[in-house]
Amino acid sequence: MVTEDFAHGQTGYTYHRCKCDVCRAANAARCRDQQEKRHARAVEDPSLVPHGRGGYTNWGCRCRVCTTANTQACVAYRKARNAKRKETVT
Repeated sequence: MVTEDFAHGQTGYTYHRCKCDVCRAANAARCRDQQEKRHARAVEDPSLVPHGRGGYTNWGCRCRVCTTANTQACVAYRKARNAKRKETVT
């Protein structure tokens, strides 16, 4: 249950599960800021990057290991999605 005793845009989306436009925009900005900081940290110290799909999506690493892991995950997702679509059609 959402209570209105908080400041929208500060903790509403994450702590109170508020979905108003102000809270959603603030959460999106917070997530973008965190991603930019991770990308900057990865440029400064590449040893921080956990190589694999998370390295590709969260840290912006484009090495062969991260790219291959992301490609495999995307292919698996598409196969599962297409299989689900075929089930609903038949």
